[in-house]
Amino acid sequence: MLYRNNINKGTSIGIIGTYGSAIPPSYNISKNFDEDYLVISEVFYSRYYKTHLNPSRIPKCCSEVYHCNYRECLLVHSLFSNNTEYELVKKFEVKPVTPELILFKKYFETYDEFIGDVLIFKR
Repeated sequence: MLYRNNINKGTSIGIIGTYGSAIPPSYNISKNFDEDYLVISEVFYSRYYKTHLNPSRIPKCCSEVYHCNYRECLLVHSLFSNNTEYELVKKFEVKPVTPELILFKKYFETYDEFIGDVLIFKR
């Protein structure tokens, strides 16, 4: 795992949403968006990005997102547009196993709404 090999224990890690992220208790978990590392799950970020429900464009913050947090929405948009000081260092992907799930993953996202890719960004 990336955090076991590369991130020192005691390091503060920002969690964006709490879905799908299992961080050992030896790390300081923060809800801030200014940590050296950010962990974000597809289950969370998909609400602010393109999905099978909105495949043609990225929804506007916050007029087109249900129960939107403006700060989270802007961060997700900046992370995926490479308009931030963070860079993606690790992606844990869900592996689809059937042809229809492979196509769905290729064009949209992971099909199941309760599991998804987990991304780790470093500043």
